[in-house]
Amino acid sequence: MQWLVGLLGIWYLVSPWILQASAGMWNGIIVGIIVAICAYMFPAEKSWQKWLGVLMGIWAIIAAFFLTQGTGFVWNNVIVGILMAIAGFAALGGNR
Repeated sequence: MQWLVGLLGIWYLVSPWILQASAGMWNGIIVGIIVAICAYMFPAEKSWQKWLGVLMGIWAIIAAFFLTQGTGFVWNNVIVGILMAIAGFAALGGNR
């Protein structure tokens, strides 16, 4: 499941450009880079990486309401945040 967290991090990174959202762009860039690097560059044996996926998912949901504008980008952040948190929890429970 760690690969899914990384994939969601990459989407979170590029989504401000695809959805043409300037508000919250830096949040998307920073969170996307952190999540993608931790998911793909480090061995997934460490539980802190999996918890980071959960925490970044929760942050994406919170940031959707405070740092973004436009209904489409808010919904993108909420949905991606929920998926990141779920995938992070799933990675915590599995050995895959």
